[in-house]
Amino acid sequence: MRPFTLCTVITLLTATGMVPLYAAETCKTADAAVLQNNRIILGAPLLTGAVKSLRAVSQPDPEDFRQFSTTTDIDFDPCGQITRFKFMRSEIRNKMQITRILTASETADNALYTLKNYRHRPGKKDHYPMVIDTVFTKDARQQITGGAGKMYVENNDTVMPGDVQVQFDNARLSDILTHWPHLKTDQHFSFSYDENNRLTSVKSDNLSLLTQTYTYTQKGYSSTQEEAFDSDIVSNHYLTKCNDWDNHGNCTKEQITQQVIYGAPDELKSESSVTVHKTITYYE
Repeated sequence: MRPFTLCTVITLLTATGMVPLYAAETCKTADAAVLQNNRIILGAPLLTGAVKSLRAVSQPDPEDFRQFSTTTDIDFDPCGQITRFKFMRSEIRNKMQITRILTASETADNALYTLKNYRHRPGKKDHYPMVIDTVFTKDARQQITGGAGKMYVENNDTVMPGDVQVQFDNARLSDILTHWPHLKTDQHFSFSYDENNRLTSVKSDNLSLLTQTYTYTQKGYSSTQEEAFDSDIVSNHYLTKCNDWDNHGNCTKEQITQQVIYGAPDELKSESSVTVHKTITYYE
């Protein structure tokens, strides 16, 4: 099996912020903390206001030899649940095209999550992406409480089962633990918040160290997000900085800067960046 970086349920988090309780009369709305917890688990944007949809696309840089690009498409029902979510990030790394596609959806009873990792030569097609499928279960409050996963190579009959445990502290998501017995691999992700219950960091303790940090403006809007995958040989950092916000405090234009660091943090590094434009619609 090809080398594969395990990132599972919290990979590729995007915008952050507190999730409000939607005012909807036609369906049962979950508690605001539950909505926020579930979106973090599914890797979905955390937005303020009664958001109906979000479309985000990066503006290509013709001089970027990595061809870094990212898109986000997400739809919510009036109660704030995700009806459709797709996130894509692609770049050329070590002469290989690396693409990650995350999809998710949820109901009041469960949530579905799929992460696909494609790796191929530029101009070619990967017919055998590594896939992680997870079915999450919810309690009576619509809170995701855990899940059963399976890892496999698409178009291959071999399936490796796994499970996801979710832990909370004062109703806030505190830890996610994943267990893949066939790989003899366990992962632990921990979450930290500020005094306003806004997500400030995500950390992992597995072999491919993941650290995500978040900052906010004085108004409480999302300001920056830094995502770092660190190793002794090559580290990849992604710094997202918001430049424009709408009247709800959601980011509508941001710049993502990618750094590839060879060796220690102060060693040789290369850098490229793209601008991402977002279109957000709201329920009346």
